[in-house]
Amino acid sequence: MNNSLKYKRRSSFAHVLCTANSTNGQVGTSLEEMFGSDANDATFSSNVSDDVTYDAAAGTFTFARAGIYHIVLVAHTQQETAHRLHSFAMNLNSDAVFYASEKQVNTGYDPVESTHQTIVSIAADDVLHIKIKTAGNVATIGKGTSVTVTEITSGHYASQQATATGTNTNIDEFNPFDTNYTNNPSSYTTVTAGMTVTGTAGSFTANVAGRYLIMVSNVFVMADQSGGTSQITMKLKKGGTAFATRVVTAIAADDPAENTFCTIENLAEADVLTMTWDTSDATAGDGVQAVKGTTFTVYKLEEGHHKNGITSGFFGTPHISVQNTETDFTGTSAEINPFDSDSYDSANSFDTRVANGITFTPADGKFTVSEPGLYAVYFSPVLEINSGNSVDIEIKVNGTIQVSSVGKVANGPDPLDKTVAAFLELNKGDYVTVTIEALASGVLEFNTGSQITIFRYFGLFNKVRGRPAGLIKASNVFNTYSIENLTAQYDGNNDQVPFSKGARGPVNLRGSPGISRAVKGGGTVKRKK
Repeated sequence: MNNSLKYKRRSSFAHVLCTANSTNGQVGTSLEEMFGSDANDATFSSNVSDDVTYDAAAGTFTFARAGIYHIVLVAHTQQETAHRLHSFAMNLNSDAVFYASEKQVNTGYDPVESTHQTIVSIAADDVLHIKIKTAGNVATIGKGTSVTVTEITSGHYASQQATATGTNTNIDEFNPFDTNYTNNPSSYTTVTAGMTVTGTAGSFTANVAGRYLIMVSNVFVMADQSGGTSQITMKLKKGGTAFATRVVTAIAADDPAENTFCTIENLAEADVLTMTWDTSDATAGDGVQAVKGTTFTVYKLEEGHHKNGITSGFFGTPHISVQNTETDFTGTSAEINPFDSDSYDSANSFDTRVANGITFTPADGKFTVSEPGLYAVYFSPVLEINSGNSVDIEIKVNGTIQVSSVGKVANGPDPLDKTVAAFLELNKGDYVTVTIEALASGVLEFNTGSQITIFRYFGLFNKVRGRPAGLIKASNVFNTYSIENLTAQYDGNNDQVPFSKGARGPVNLRGSPGISRAVKGGGTVKRKK
């Protein structure tokens, strides 16, 4: 059995990737499935586990088993004719929407990218819908658009999502998840277990030590819609101290805008996480406001051995999270690896937040894995340019392109991020690289706060050897051919079991002299004369 079949039969996941744009004008003004051929003619590839059914025509996902799932939608979209608002929604079955957000698409700045993510509890046989619409005219789904759905099995997770838009006009630093802050959104939804979410402080506290995936999607608008512009300093903090910082632009002509942090952090018990925005460069009254869909997600990654009576194996271990700390990157019209130290004017240092089982070599910008498995990759570059230009962003394995996306970086709304995601089956010794390329002349900058995060979702699994149920039941009925006993004989890790049939005894004992018997390879040994 090849590795991909083992993966699909032993875990719960779904990943669908757009590999070629839909025809112009496929997306209309009513919500429709993003990943279905019935709604648009984009080309999709998929990698889905056996207990999740992806209907490629309808664009839906049906789950055979209940669980807690993290859903990450990376949307690369384009608008036709005039500037319009793109709306995104997720719901189960015919139930109400559990996630909703928006992204303004300015035809001078597109294709644009926006990331939308949350945690949701899914019951057996639930059907997941991921939808999009435009506020007017028509829109296009672009290559690089993807959805990744992975089960959270650690039991420690939290996700808080704004379900309304705030009214903030202050320019001082604030926490967009603080429910006590008067000018924040009036409502949030929270899904949590094994972590403490304190809404009145906008904080997320680890109840046990471990390595945690942290993904924060910031959706924002300028308070001054008459043409205001401001640079926002966003900080992800642990214990009140920032460990990830980036500067992005809010501009009335291009909002709501969005950018996403994605990193892994080692947390001790009682460590507290928060996010802040600071628009202190703006004039008084011209603050920035959190928009519905702004989401803080954190969960403990699974580690160690897994056994559920049917399968056994291991999750986790190999992981890495690296962020850029320099701004003297000098990308032009050539393809450049931004994690290659040679891509910078002067000696560059990278901040490796965590690393185990994946080796990062700055001399060539490679991330080499030490173990096989299915790996999630999230690359969130913060880009700035001196002249508006289309930029190609790629994720590669051993130099071969796995994901490609083309987006516009304009020198009005920049710096901005352009997230690209991948879900890859990697072998020991494989290496991952990322590249960016301005498709025409222009100086492209890869700014401080750009991040790449890679982690193994899980590794290889094996069946658990069956346990005999006993040959005689309490009712005195013989149990020789029960599934437990047959499994114990036939589903082991050795080459052959001692008996060739269900009944145990000399007649069916392999290798006994003087009788016909089955031997390895399906042959027989003749009776001795």
